[in-house]
Amino acid sequence: MDFSPFKRLGRPLPGVDSAAKGLRKYKGLFDSLSFEEKIIDVIELEHSNNFEEVPHVVGIDGGRQFRDHLSISLVLARAAAVSGKEGLVETRSALNILPVSSNVDNYAGLLMGHLELSIARHFIRQTPHVLNKEGKKQDFKHLKPDIILLDGSFESIFQQGLPKSFLYYLSTGEWSEKIRENSFAGKYLRLFKAYSITLSKLIEDAVKNDVLLLAVSKDSKARFLAENFNLNVDIPDTVIAMFLLNKTPSYLHPLIRTPKIDAHIANFWKKQGLFKCFPNDPTPIITMKSTFMKYSNYSEPFRLDYLSFQEDKFNELLPKLSLIMDTSGFPFFARWSHQFAHVTNDEIETIDTLFINHALKMQLSNEIIGKLLPLTRRRRIQ
Repeated sequence: MDFSPFKRLGRPLPGVDSAAKGLRKYKGLFDSLSFEEKIIDVIELEHSNNFEEVPHVVGIDGGRQFRDHLSISLVLARAAAVSGKEGLVETRSALNILPVSSNVDNYAGLLMGHLELSIARHFIRQTPHVLNKEGKKQDFKHLKPDIILLDGSFESIFQQGLPKSFLYYLSTGEWSEKIRENSFAGKYLRLFKAYSITLSKLIEDAVKNDVLLLAVSKDSKARFLAENFNLNVDIPDTVIAMFLLNKTPSYLHPLIRTPKIDAHIANFWKKQGLFKCFPNDPTPIITMKSTFMKYSNYSEPFRLDYLSFQEDKFNELLPKLSLIMDTSGFPFFARWSHQFAHVTNDEIETIDTLFINHALKMQLSNEIIGKLLPLTRRRRIQ
């Protein structure tokens, strides 16, 4: 691959300085270690220069913010998808009002994740069409994506679950009847059920339509490479990958891994009949493969996860991944979707202000407002 555009930039790309500091910090350790016995194969990346082979990629990311009041919390979540072939940007947002809880941030993350999975299913299942000259629908099934890029890791996607205090509700089939519908626990459990069903159906849709699901992480905090080398030092995998991937473009031989799923959640999935594409019984055993890639000397390695049974599809599309990288060696659509998904502080502050103004217009008593707002906000409006 010709990396001359990087040389013309004349300055380090974002992230390169931090990676270089990491390498210098651990240089002495790497010099003293022998990786020969447990080395992970470093494979040079094949790449295509034929831009007619550019795969149809949909990049998906999410964002969220929340604001706590005295007895309620406002949660704003968003998912954004950027489609390469149609040049389409689609966003979905949700605003929820919840009883106050210490687990609101977890709920906001689960809500964001559900929006991401839902919008991914939409792009796999949709069949775009227009009317031809005869006024009949003309299908464009060739617009089906080849790759769905999900933000993060499959580990975090499958482990997106419940606070430990809620897990015992899953041990019985009557969990939904034992919790008040409008309570925080009730809302959380219903969202978790919807999230699990959507994730299961997304995987089924991807397999049925031959769409590769890739989870991409730019700043992975994982330590599975360190575990593979039995290193007794807390070293981020991105630093080890930077050390190993000294030839570019290249990637590490994918390692098979199994996300740790809580037994209550696995049994809940079984009772709901989810993840039928996984043949293991009595509980779903989900295996994935993880690798790190690096496309130039001027970029940091990034992590890619894919489901083990999609390995053939991954190997088929691997040479074409070079066609979707930006100038910093990272998937363009993953970076672009992040820009559209980001929820700013100004947005949640605006919604917060509108909520308070609406409460004041309703001429609620100071007693009710006092139950909604913290003391500092009450003083400001009284």
